[in-house]
Amino acid sequence: MQLNRISAEIPQDVEDLLVQELEEMRKRLPFLIDLSIEERIAMPKSSRKLVDFIDTGLLQARTHPNYLPSFVDINEYEKDVKARKSLRRIYEALNAFTDRVRDTLMVVESEAYLAARVLYKTAKTAAKEGAEDAERIVKEMSFHYKKAFSGENTPVVAPAHLE
Repeated sequence: MQLNRISAEIPQDVEDLLVQELEEMRKRLPFLIDLSIEERIAMPKSSRKLVDFIDTGLLQARTHPNYLPSFVDINEYEKDVKARKSLRRIYEALNAFTDRVRDTLMVVESEAYLAARVLYKTAKTAAKEGAEDAERIVKEMSFHYKKAFSGENTPVVAPAHLE
């Protein structure tokens, strides 16, 4: 059981600055939107193959504008293609960053959970020996593992790894 794979502290001013910078990034792209689940489902999806189709379509529209219906604005088509390329690059950089933050978060949460489990098991052992403060620790910590049941007189069960 490895308890200290990551040993780090994030000063409050750094945390605040990072959150502020993320908000500034969002403000620099004021056109960003949130889609509902229904909108996501209904929307035609792109893929690598379709990206090539889109790029080829723009090239063909520039070369043969007579085939592009008047209700499709070629300037907006070009903007969408350029924005897609920029957003894809930004998205991939953010994704790489987010993946590292997620993985690091997973490790530090796991380390903290393992430390809490060790404390809980040690306190359980001490409580069996009659240590009152240990009994209070066990009672308070076991509360977090109680299963929610609707009926009365239902036994409270802690996860097996805490037994």
